[in-house]
Amino acid sequence: MYGAVKADVDPKVGILFGNGSDFSPKISEGDLSWKATASSCILQLLLWVSAWGMVDCSVWAAAPAQPWMRLTLYFFIAVAGGLMVPPLLRAQREREIAAASVHCSSPAVGPMLAGFPVAVALASGLWGVIDSAVEMFSGSETGSQFKAYLVIVVASGLGTALHHKLWPHQVIDNL
Repeated sequence: MYGAVKADVDPKVGILFGNGSDFSPKISEGDLSWKATASSCILQLLLWVSAWGMVDCSVWAAAPAQPWMRLTLYFFIAVAGGLMVPPLLRAQREREIAAASVHCSSPAVGPMLAGFPVAVALASGLWGVIDSAVEMFSGSETGSQFKAYLVIVVASGLGTALHHKLWPHQVIDNL
């Protein structure tokens, strides 16, 4: 979740709360790193859910009974997030270069913070496009929507398998 779980980086943390075989913390008594990791996960989850919820509330307020209009709004939100990726990556690259400099005591945190709203725009926008498209084609009945999502999951799964066969270790290794 956006870098909160560092089990692969910090061996004291283990797999979030344990070492994989038992779920007891792999840390020495008095070491609070697992609490910092857990609190980081919880705070990031709250940030993601609330920011995503704000996007959803805004879109639904603008188009409460029009799935095609919600699809359009979500599309523009995703595009806006996508347009911000190149300048954000440039700023983050410059931040890394500055951080590596011996003259920089504290690199700018702005480029890292700017990544959050960009990621929220991309994720909520794309998710909203899919949700709105499903509602447009399936109606508002839950059973029909479930079937539409099932078709998307199966098609995506088959597409992932084919992609893995053609270009191994690009999708499946990152799930």
